[in-house]
Amino acid sequence: MKYFLKIINDSSGKMDLVDVQVGKNVIINDFVNAYNCTIDDGTKIGTFVEIQKNSHIGKNCKISSHTFICEGITIKDGVFVGHNVSFINDNYPLAVNHDFSLKTDSDWKLMKTTVGNKVSIGTSSTILGGIHIGENSIIGAHSLINTNIPDNVIAFGVPAKVIKKLNELNTEKTVPLTSIIDASLKSRKDEIKDGKIKDQILQNSPEKNEEFFVVPKVVE
Repeated sequence: MKYFLKIINDSSGKMDLVDVQVGKNVIINDFVNAYNCTIDDGTKIGTFVEIQKNSHIGKNCKISSHTFICEGITIKDGVFVGHNVSFINDNYPLAVNHDFSLKTDSDWKLMKTTVGNKVSIGTSSTILGGIHIGENSIIGAHSLINTNIPDNVIAFGVPAKVIKKLNELNTEKTVPLTSIIDASLKSRKDEIKDGKIKDQILQNSPEKNEEFFVVPKVVE
């Protein structure tokens, strides 16, 4: 995919995009702060979202308002991120070193996170650094993700635990069990036959009249 370089310093102060590579049909709302990142085709970014450098958001994603996407986050295609979701890239953040000097970029290790295709992350969830969330999985609202989440599950809680597996059947390469063939069904001639079991049948009748069942008359 080709991107175009979009550098915006909006005069209204409602948006600040610096060196953001943006795909086609991307919608970015007011009060978004993003820099040195990529946003693929068809994605929608809500208000008050921050996207930091070296992060990538895939195609047709929806990033809801007040979400923080820090450096080193990869969000693949078709992902929903709820309101006020936070991604973390340092699980043990400190302001200063042992000598009380202020920490710089060289004083910490980046912990990258990847969110698989078609994942849904609920409102106010927090995803710690170094996490992989598998494809098609659902993260319940207000969850803390501190371990990898497999594909096709629902995870919820603090810390989040898998509470349900989702069944997703991929039939792309499945051979049909049946197919249309050119054939006709064999038919037989209708014949009325005496099964010669009259006496056996009448034995099961609660009431009979000569060779027939007696059937009560039903009046509605």
